Amino acid sequence: MKITIVRDLVEFIEFLGVDLAFGVSGGFVMPIWQELTRSKKINVIHCRTEAGSVFCASEYSLCHNKISISFATAGPGISNALTGLKTAKLDGARLIFISVITTEYHDALWSLQETTAINVSTLVQDDGQGYLDKVFAIKNEDEYLQARNDIQKLISSNKHFVIGVFLMPVVQTLTIEKRILANFPAPANLTNLVSSADFSMLIELLLVKKSLFWLGFGARYAGSNIQKIIQLTNSAVITTPRGKGIISEYSLASIGTTGIGSISKEITKQITGDSSRYVVVIMGTRLGEFSAFYLQKNFSNIDLFYIGLEADKVINNLPSNAIVFKSDIQCFTETLLGALQNKVIHKPAVQYPALMVEFVDYIIKDNNDSDKVIHPLAVMNIIQRVAINKNNCYIAADAGNSFCWASHYLKFSQSGRYRLGTAFAAMGHYACGLVGIAAGFKECAIGIIGDGAMLMANEVSTAVHYHLPAIWLVMNDSSYNMCRQGLSDPLDCDIPVTDFALFGRALGADGYQANNSQQLEDAIVEAIKNRNPAVIDVRIDKNAVPPLKDRNETIKGFIND
Repeated sequence: MKITIVRDLVEFIEFLGVDLAFGVSGGFVMPIWQELTRSKKINVIHCRTEAGSVFCASEYSLCHNKISISFATAGPGISNALTGLKTAKLDGARLIFISVITTEYHDALWSLQETTAINVSTLVQDDGQGYLDKVFAIKNEDEYLQARNDIQKLISSNKHFVIGVFLMPVVQTLTIEKRILANFPAPANLTNLVSSADFSMLIELLLVKKSLFWLGFGARYAGSNIQKIIQLTNSAVITTPRGKGIISEYSLASIGTTGIGSISKEITKQITGDSSRYVVVIMGTRLGEFSAFYLQKNFSNIDLFYIGLEADKVINNLPSNAIVFKSDIQCFTETLLGALQNKVIHKPAVQYPALMVEFVDYIIKDNNDSDKVIHPLAVMNIIQRVAINKNNCYIAADAGNSFCWASHYLKFSQSGRYRLGTAFAAMGHYACGLVGIAAGFKECAIGIIGDGAMLMANEVSTAVHYHLPAIWLVMNDSSYNMCRQGLSDPLDCDIPVTDFALFGRALGADGYQANNSQQLEDAIVEAIKNRNPAVIDVRIDKNAVPPLKDRNETIKGFIND
């Protein structure tokens, strides 16, 4: 039986367990789009921007722990998608991007949207940077079959990946003999590659010293093991912003969040002031700037351990005294937990001060007047009470002051419920990616989006088309305020006053205007109840300074006097 290559590709994608694809149509990619639409196992969400479709696919992959698909046409379809692809790669998504090469090499005919095999090959870099982890530029049947085999092996490696599959137009409709898909090869062996002496030393230190576990998003699947280890060793926990909720932030062990909107200085004072009595264990984070603000550089005189399969990519970001275990975190924590359970533990309970700042009784004298603004702290308080505590919503914070306020103040008791992009920090990430979070969840997804990001890109229309429970809460201060607050001399950071409630309604969503705390609370309650796509325009106080003093001081240092 003969089938087209694109039909075979879609059946292969179905075999991989993909159930949702996001993309934007175009002439060159029409056969792929058509076959995805015909699939009975894969639903297709047709987005409004190529970058937005990749943001959606990436968030769907990360929130659902599935492989996801994004597709786009040649030329500008690919270049428009690049910011999303870079973000997905840095965030650790498992994503296959499907597009087209129009010709094998530049032939000087200057055809429309010309894209060559050489063009797409440059999206992968030898140093692991670039936009994709692997590229397949497919020009014939043999290259397609080899690519399919290589993709299956890569997926079986248990690593995250962003793969680019680019087919020549003629290849898409080429017919081949249908083949039976073989089962996946056995997963890679994830044994703990650790030194027995170093492992024994870690156990002994955890039993006698004050211990602090620093968790990132990559440790989320080991949360149960880590919770038990913390209880056995009376340890404290700090997390990166993306790691919030791996250990409940209401736990007595939880003392705060590092990185953006962090309490890093307080943590440094506590640990370095008592360095001889501390051991710090880091897992699940690359310790990037917005995840850590390089807090680890202050730990050069304490017992420091790092765990992760990709530890070689982090080694330059660690003090020289760090002992590194190149190991799968789930396997490592299982082994560590088993070793500790076989010990007689007499370690006394330790009182760790809660360094995370609590909500204050902030009172705004708005009296429900329509001409007032809301303090961002009051906005966070309402989100915490109504959206998180009462309705268990997923929360995403876009780049800018939004994820400073949210990371500093919001608390989570489950991992994966808070999403933000600390690696690439692309504006519009969650104004678009919110659709990927909302797809398939029973709970609503609420995006805390700056007005600048909302004007830059969004997928509200997509949510309307597919009736997804996505709520855009726009922090409207008519300004690129993160930049404005970092300046000592004024530059043009103003944005004309925008009615985002009207904007939402124009796109078919519900629209709400909130000029005071009661209006905001009523709007969130109603939006969650209705489960319709909604845009809530929140007029906030632009003069309220977020917990980002270090970054603002850095920005001021860039400006010449």
